[in-house]
Amino acid sequence: MTSLISLDNSQIEYRFSDKNHCETLLFLHGLGANLSQFDEQYIFFKDIYNVLLVNLRGHGNSKVAEPSNACDYQLSKIAEDVTALVNILGIKKVHLVGNSMGGNIGFEILNSHGYLLSSLTTFGTTVKLKASCWHILTLRLLYKLIPKACIAEISSCTGRTHLSRQKIKKMMLCAQKLTLQLVLPNISEFDYCSVIRNSKIPILVIKAEKDKSINKAINSTVEEIENKKNVQLICMKDVGHFANLDKPHHFNNMLRAFIASKSRISK
Repeated sequence: MTSLISLDNSQIEYRFSDKNHCETLLFLHGLGANLSQFDEQYIFFKDIYNVLLVNLRGHGNSKVAEPSNACDYQLSKIAEDVTALVNILGIKKVHLVGNSMGGNIGFEILNSHGYLLSSLTTFGTTVKLKASCWHILTLRLLYKLIPKACIAEISSCTGRTHLSRQKIKKMMLCAQKLTLQLVLPNISEFDYCSVIRNSKIPILVIKAEKDKSINKAINSTVEEIENKKNVQLICMKDVGHFANLDKPHHFNNMLRAFIASKSRISK
């Protein structure tokens, strides 16, 4: 069961297992996906932590009041939606877990509202990226012209198992083509190296072995990551961009071990 909340210029859909546990896990999906990506994590963690799943603006039933251009989907504005929701729900701190663009939102929140984070875990996310203009223009044109069914089929190829491919396809069939086009320019160029450099909270960067394009970018900033004592880099074998869907059991246990080692509950 999901809920809707109205913010200043957006409406956000979320699912919250508020069971009065001491700590809260917040899961954020990437572009074109939705909160159902973390159904397995919701079930696995809800008896240990409060679990919050969010549909980012433009996904599911989350929407901007009057979307007009890419400015409505700036990462900083999406991050503001998330922090506003966390504050309204009365949550003081979260262990944030973000996939792809969800990881970018995690870095945005670390930069602007770091006091809200107990830890940050990213997968399918890089710290730094600069895509060429022609590449972005080509992708935007493809998102505009190609039928959604084709986009879903192509996206599903990133899955490593039959079940993960089915799930990815199902999520992408629900994606809004306008959102894909308007978000894309905002995730084509960013640099969170200084955010990492100034960070003090525990950070886990999961490098999915088969996520080739993201790994190229991660490799270019690996020194930045490994030089920080509070940052841990782990390679997860035989998984792609949606690591939690490819190997949910392995992912859950890895995440549980990391969070438990940093958690107030374990101390």
